[in-house]
Amino acid sequence: MFEPSPIFVGFLLLKSYFYLPAILLLALLRVGGGRGIWVRIAAGIAAAVALIGVAARFGPPLLGLYSGQLHMATVQVTALGGGMGMPLLASAGLLLSGALRGARWRGIDAVHAVVLLALLGLWALAG
Repeated sequence: MFEPSPIFVGFLLLKSYFYLPAILLLALLRVGGGRGIWVRIAAGIAAAVALIGVAARFGPPLLGLYSGQLHMATVQVTALGGGMGMPLLASAGLLLSGALRGARWRGIDAVHAVVLLALLGLWALAG
């Protein structure tokens, strides 16, 4: 009988339910705490990408939409890059905001690094 490995299940849970909300929270903290317009813009882009991903993942089930054009659009958004497109794109914006001059609260970068390494490590082990 087919049973998925715990690593694969952990990867799917992290990617599908926890990663983008965590990035959204971290990016919003960086928007509020960053010095300089470019830090805030990069963090804002990361927050926008994460918000789009969260809305695409959780919106249709909350609204009871299981068919139609909106549902298909959200499926396409969540399936970008095999499901890793939105998380990696949001992470790129947050990484950029941390690398720019004026970024503060390095704890945001530390938490992001841990979560990103967990996601990439589980992805490598699950694949």
